[in-house]
Amino acid sequence: MMDAGFVKEIRDGAQSPLTHEIEGRARLALPPGWHDGTPKLPEVEHLRVATLTGLRDYCAANVDGLVPDKLLLHVTGPASAALVGPLGGRAEEFQRHLYVRAEADASGFQFGKFHDAEQFMVALQTQFGQTPERDEVIALVAGVKESDVREVVDDGVAQQVNVSAGVALVGRQKIPNPVALKPWRTFRELEQPESEFVLRARKGAEGGLPSFALFECDGGAWRIEAIDRVAKWLVAEVPAVKVVA
Repeated sequence: MMDAGFVKEIRDGAQSPLTHEIEGRARLALPPGWHDGTPKLPEVEHLRVATLTGLRDYCAANVDGLVPDKLLLHVTGPASAALVGPLGGRAEEFQRHLYVRAEADASGFQFGKFHDAEQFMVALQTQFGQTPERDEVIALVAGVKESDVREVVDDGVAQQVNVSAGVALVGRQKIPNPVALKPWRTFRELEQPESEFVLRARKGAEGGLPSFALFECDGGAWRIEAIDRVAKWLVAEVPAVKVVA
């Protein structure tokens, strides 16, 4: 039989949660071994799309019955944007619900790294938008005949390489610097931002062709321009939702 003394001993030994007043708000302190048993709602996984068009189409379809003037299109980078809701949840843990995120494939050309002539020429044609200077660089690299690379002046910029003209003529041509190019670095729906690069050539193995590299020299200004272009596209295509960049 369980007597009253035993029950009293268990009651006295049990720990109860304590409340503390902190900055005018009641806080609950749980004893060791206790945990918060409040059921939590499952988090809904947001949608992922690869284009601005996909983001626009989700907003237009509105299959989830969202209220447009309660939403926000947030441009989070030159190749990413997201549709988020207003602050919600309990007062002490405000959160914004993320509905859909658009992220472009920004894995393009590797700047600051030397590439062999063939890889470099292919990359210029497949990972850059067409510009007159891109075509000039392609012609220059395509015409390289020997591995010889000469410095014109020792300032780290001006160089010469051996290039072929026609079938037999071989001459020296100065590498243009800087060059204005449009690499694919933001959503394909947009005109790619143009920025300047330093083109460098390096001697190859004996009898081999030189390698080439491009170095960014705009201080990252292209990112600001790309973000601005993403924001303007969304403002025009999704006028019902506010845009912040």
